[in-house]
Amino acid sequence: MKTLKNLRYDVVCAGGGASGVFAAVAAARTGARVLLLERTGFLGGAAALGMPLRGVAPQHTPLLDEFLCILTDLGGTAGPLDGPEIPVNGETVKLAFHRLCRESGVDVLLYSEAYEVRLCPARQCPLWRFRLGTECREESTENAEGSQENCLDESPPVGKEVLK
Repeated sequence: MKTLKNLRYDVVCAGGGASGVFAAVAAARTGARVLLLERTGFLGGAAALGMPLRGVAPQHTPLLDEFLCILTDLGGTAGPLDGPEIPVNGETVKLAFHRLCRESGVDVLLYSEAYEVRLCPARQCPLWRFRLGTECREESTENAEGSQENCLDESPPVGKEVLK
C-alpha cells in the first residue's frame, strides 16, 4: 500500500481533463512512474460533464483511438467517431479515462491539486507540494547519495519571481 510519505514519481501531471490524462498515460507508457492529480472527484474535465468532444476528427492519434474504443465498448458514444463533434455520455467518459489510467499504470489522486514546485540546487529532482482536500502535503525525492533533502527554504517556487 502506498502512503503519502512514500510516494515517488518520475512525472506528476496536474489536471485530469483529456489533455492531462493523455499526457500521464503517454508518460507511463514510456516506463515512467506517473502521478495524476485532479482537484475534482472524477477524471475527464468538460467531457465528463457531457460536453461533446470537439475538433478530434483531424487529429486522431493511437491513444485517442484507444480511448474512443474504450468509450464505445462502454456504450458512451452516441454518434459517428469521425465527425467534427462526438457526442458522449459524461459518466461513461469518467469510466473510460479511469480505465485508461489503470491499464497504463498511472496512479490517480482525486480531490488533489498541484500547489507548488521548487527546485533544489543540490539535486536534479524537484520537491513538490500538493493539496489533498484541505491538507497540504510535501514530497521530495532522494538525491544521488540516497538521502532525503528538504529544499523549501533554499529555493524559490518554479515559475514565480522572487522579490528581493
